[in-house]
Amino acid sequence: MRNYVIVLYIEGLGHGNLLEEEAISLLNMVKTIFSGQPLPTELMLKNNCSCLAPDANLIRDVSVSIRLKQTL
Repeated sequence: MRNYVIVLYIEGLGHGNLLEEEAISLLNMVKTIFSGQPLPTELMLKNNCSCLAPDANLIRDVSVSIRLKQTL
C-alpha cells in the first residue's frame, strides 16, 4: 500500500466594496475555520500585472523544434 502526502493551501480574495475592517474580519474567520500554518512567503504564487498599449502588436511567428527524450 502506498502512502501519499496530501497538502492543501487555500487562498482567498475579498472583492467588492469592503471596508478594511470587514476584510480583516473575513480573513480572521477563514483563519479560524482553517487553522494551520500560513504558506511561507517564498512558496507563494507571484502575481504580475502588465499594462499593454491598445495598439500593441503581440503576434509572433516562431518555428520551434522540440526533441523529446523517452525515459523508462
